[in-house]
Formats: sequence, C-alpha cells, structure tokens
Amino acid sequence: MKKIIATSLLGVLLTTLIIPWGPHTVMATDTVPCNTVAVSDLDVTIQVPSSLYYLTRNVSAGNEAFAVLKELDDSANANDMLNYYIANDVYVDIFPEDLQYEILVQGSKIHSSEEVKDFTQLEETDFAPYVERMRKEYEEAGIDCDCIVLDRKNEQTFLVTSTHSTLNNTSVYVLRLYTVVNGYNYYYVLQSNGKEIDATLEGLLYDIANSAVYEPVEASITESSLFMELYETVIGFGLTILILGGILFTLIHAQKKAKK
Repeated sequence: MKKIIATSLLGVLLTTLIIPWGPHTVMATDTVPCNTVAVSDLDVTIQVPSSLYYLTRNVSAGNEAFAVLKELDDSANANDMLNYYIANDVYVDIFPEDLQYEILVQGSKIHSSEEVKDFTQLEETDFAPYVERMRKEYEEAGIDCDCIVLDRKNEQTFLVTSTHSTLNNTSVYVLRLYTVVNGYNYYYVLQSNGKEIDATLEGLLYDIANSAVYEPVEASITESSLFMELYETVIGFGLTILILGGILFTLIHAQKKAKK
C-alpha cells in the first residue's frame, strides 16, 4: 500500500533542545476554501483545505477519499485503516490526490491528575521534563531528531519536532506540532517521503493546527464507520432498485409498443 505513514514514528513524543522557533509561512484559512471537521472524542474542530482529501474514523469502502487510496493500492482495506487509526490515536488523515505527503491529527485524553492540562499554564522552564523524556524516547527508537523548539506564537503553544529517518530505503521527513489543551494531548503531524518539507508544506501544517477550536463537540452517529457502511449499503441498494426499475419500465413499455 502506497501509504506514507511511518508506523515507527507514531506514538513517539517530542524532545531535545528548546530554542526559539524561526519564521514560518502560514496560509490563512480565511483565504482558502475549507471543510470543517469536528472530532467529538477530542472536543476539537479543524479546517481542512477543500483541495485535500481526508479520512476520519468513519472510513468506509464507499468514501471518496478512500477511493483515492484504492487507486494507488488495490489492497487497501477500510477495516484495516480503521484499526490502524484506533491503534495509533489517529482521528483525521489528510492527504493530496497524489499522496506525496500526509497530515495526521492524533490525540488522547489525559487521565493522570499529575499531568498538566494545558500548555498555556506553563512557563518555558516547565517544559524541561517533557524535553528530557522525549529525547530518550527518540534515542531508544533510533530516530534522528533534527531540532525541537518551543513555539508560543498565534496564541497557541506547541512543542515542534523535526525528524529524519529512513524507511524501506526512502528518506522520511516528519514535522510534528504537539500541544496540550483542556486535558487532551494533540498532535499535528506532517510526513513527506523522499522530499524535504518546504515552507509551503510547513505553512499548511500550521494552518490546520492554528485553525483548531478546542470546544466541546457533540457526538454524531455519522462519525461511526458502521453507520457509513450501512448508509452506503442502503444508498447502493436504492440506486440498484432505481436502475432495475428503469430497465423493467423500458422493457414493459417496449413490449406494449410491439403489441400495437
């Protein structure tokens, strides 16, 4: 499957040196047509440029975005995708038609009372324990971390990690933004295979991350993959009935004309 997720990178948190983050290009969502994607499990709503495809945990075989994956790899399976998303805390999977890069929105609820509930509550020196723990995790995973920075611009606080590794003889570049808001861990992860992440892609990742609204989201039945499968089955059945009905009508009409 020509999917560009490096599974060894998922679930690894952020580390090493905290330094000021340099300027980055940001493409404002108010100038780009977007689709609104709400995730009730994380109480977050983001804006995804309408030029991109995206999948959520309601992934199903009839989904237009999933059809793009099938064109690139006929072995793609909707159930396998859902299991992968669940196992790796993925809630939104964003990609262009050629799948040259991928943006994942991952998250999890913080259950420990000792963990910080919001990065905005921390001073810069408070991030040191995060950095040390994450540095060790990257080392243990054998991943080269090019840089880690603390970004407190645009009224949001991110720990930003840039990594480079090799997977199946292909260079894998990953830029990850990590934040904690309202008791949830949030990760916005951009991965590009074989091509370094440029300012445009970096800006796209920031654009999506900065569009996030961290407010309660009411659960919807449409977030369920089972519902989507049933919905598509019903729609497909209905279309089949309409087509068969049309054929039957044509045959009956033709027979009546022949009798005349």
